[in-house]
Amino acid sequence: MYYCEICGDPIRDKLYIIEIEGTKLKVCKSCSSYGKILEIIDLKKTISKEERKPIVEEIIEFVPNFNELIKKAREEKGLTQSDLAKLLHTDINTISKIESGDYYPSEKLAKKIEKLLGIKIMEKKKVALSQEKAKEELYSLGDIVELD
Repeated sequence: MYYCEICGDPIRDKLYIIEIEGTKLKVCKSCSSYGKILEIIDLKKTISKEERKPIVEEIIEFVPNFNELIKKAREEKGLTQSDLAKLLHTDINTISKIESGDYYPSEKLAKKIEKLLGIKIMEKKKVALSQEKAKEELYSLGDIVELD
């Protein structure tokens, strides 16, 4: 899928290649009036099924209230923050920040916490990305400049 390089809207039908002060941009129909139209591409004819197929990426997220789960499990095991810090080979400030929700542990530390306390604080989620979004983070001029 293409996105307008001026306003950022998805372009589904026709892609306009325009020139503004010597710069070529791929834009939607409504933004094509900002420059000289060089070419119009019918996307319904040119985008293959493979390009439309989303890419599924697996990400790891912390469960909601992971910090409260850690504190509860630690207390149930009769451990102080200092005890837990020693067992995890980290400092008490890190444990305090994690339990208060001010700090997210690294994946490595989170796995140690899960194993030591017998809880799950991370979960895998599948996220579908378009082909273009999977290749790079896209920004349009509209993300940067405000048009009157």
